[in-house]
Amino acid sequence: MALMALVVLPHELCHSIAIQAFGGEPRYGLGVSSFSSPLAREFSSSAW
Repeated sequence: MALMALVVLPHELCHSIAIQAFGGEPRYGLGVSSFSSPLAREFSSSAW
């Protein structure tokens, strides 16, 4: 689980930087996939 956090957090941070570069405001979320594994989300409707 710690290894997953070490990979996922920087990955989502890169999404955040890209969204901000195009004028969006990033938002974050956590969820569970269909196979009961955790997932992190980065999204911004203002970027589109």
